[in-house]
Amino acid sequence: MGMDTNDKGKLGLAVAMLRTAGEAIRDIEKRASATLHDQGDETGYRQLMREKCDILMGLPQAGQDILAGATGAAFDDLRTELASFAARAGQAVKIGSVFYMAALLYPDDYKAGDPNDVEEAVARFEEML
Repeated sequence: MGMDTNDKGKLGLAVAMLRTAGEAIRDIEKRASATLHDQGDETGYRQLMREKCDILMGLPQAGQDILAGATGAAFDDLRTELASFAARAGQAVKIGSVFYMAALLYPDDYKAGDPNDVEEAVARFEEML
């Protein structure tokens, strides 16, 4: 049984929200790299990594608002994914590790140009639309 039009609409909005968050994170990471490597500004770098974590920690609330009333496995999976992003970011902030903040969303075998975890989630949920 497929999703009804209303559920597809909610999923589409959630995917768009997640894509926007992913694009913002990529932009922050690009600026953070320049801040650290070009300007030698470790404090600015740390602030940008915290901004990245703040975006990730806000995903469950943003998703809750968009997905209100939506039920089913796809929505449960999406809510779990958003909670996981937030939990990992929250842990990085809690321990204060800028390295952990920077490494969020990137597996050990990550290669430049590969999608990060948010981008992979976007692609996975987009397939359901």
